[in-house]
Amino acid sequence: MRAGRFDMLLHVAPPTWIAKLEHLDVLYRAEPEEVQKSKKTLSTWTGGRDEEAGLLDLFTVAEAKSLLEHIRRVRSRDRLSEAFGGWSQTEFLDLVRKWGHDVIVLRHGSDDRAEFDKDKTESALQ
Repeated sequence: MRAGRFDMLLHVAPPTWIAKLEHLDVLYRAEPEEVQKSKKTLSTWTGGRDEEAGLLDLFTVAEAKSLLEHIRRVRSRDRLSEAFGGWSQTEFLDLVRKWGHDVIVLRHGSDDRAEFDKDKTESALQ
């Protein structure tokens, strides 16, 4: 390998929460009407919630998908919108904070998060 040829560091982050919402059909396979209904609830619950939206930005696509599946399983519902019917915004945001602090790979304090933050800084300097 020639020196300097492949030494560029590219920081690739998970999609933002807004991007995940825009493409909710990738995270949640359902009829378009059902996806739109669920998207509306998620948008309402997370709108203006910078802390939780910031945590959701750090969820990988697989982790975000798992979160939605978890909600459906906990409420024993096939449809996400029906599962949301038994939840409040507060319960949802509490779950996001719990997963964001305890479950996801990029949680604060983890080795993966430290490497993620370091890569982000170093790739910006190139």
